[in-house]
Amino acid sequence: MTKIGIVLVALCALAGCKKSGGDCAGTINGFMDRVMGAEMKAAGDKATPEMKKMADDMMKQMSTTMIKVCTDDKWSAEALKCMDDAKDEASAKKCDGTLTPEQKKHLDDAMAEAMGMGMGKHKAKDESAPPAVEAPAGSGN
Repeated sequence: MTKIGIVLVALCALAGCKKSGGDCAGTINGFMDRVMGAEMKAAGDKATPEMKKMADDMMKQMSTTMIKVCTDDKWSAEALKCMDDAKDEASAKKCDGTLTPEQKKHLDDAMAEAMGMGMGKHKAKDESAPPAVEAPAGSGN
């Protein structure tokens, strides 16, 4: 199930979002339903009830995050239309260029945080290092 989640995070980060009238919620919810449906169908009998529940929970979290970012950043009609038309991973990847670099970074960062992957590529390298310990004053002879 983790693979499905990672695929969906990647899809969302690549896709952008759109519905004719600029309806972030309608577009994103529809997109997530289509893509998750395709992923679950592909999983077939391998998807246990627990996996399906986990995927559903993950989809809800991702949808909520994407809707907020889409609304806050005012994604373009082009971005929403592309996402609205996307039926699967391959078609969603074609939407990558519909977001500005700033919108895409905001989406990537928000999705990484929402999915508990805040240590991803956007986090500064030195944030993962332990804090430096300074020697007490006068102990450096």
